[in-house]
Amino acid sequence: MRVCPPRPQRPHPAVYEEMTRYHSDDYIRFLRTIRPDNINEYTKQMQRFNVGEDCPVFDGMYEFCQLSSGGSIGTTNESCTLT
Repeated sequence: MRVCPPRPQRPHPAVYEEMTRYHSDDYIRFLRTIRPDNINEYTKQMQRFNVGEDCPVFDGMYEFCQLSSGGSIGTTNESCTLT
């Protein structure tokens, strides 16, 4: 039996190929290119992907998504049991 580490682990930033295993290429490309200063160029995509209302666009959004995805991927790759 493997026991989970006692403290949080730092997630790896997921790469494009990892993220597109779970999301469409269009969505990941959108996340990679949208920024607060170019938001007006992406109004259709923002509606399509439900971004902008309760999920605002912010500087570093793609990097945040990489870390969030990497954390989820890393967690699923770990086979841990709590004792």
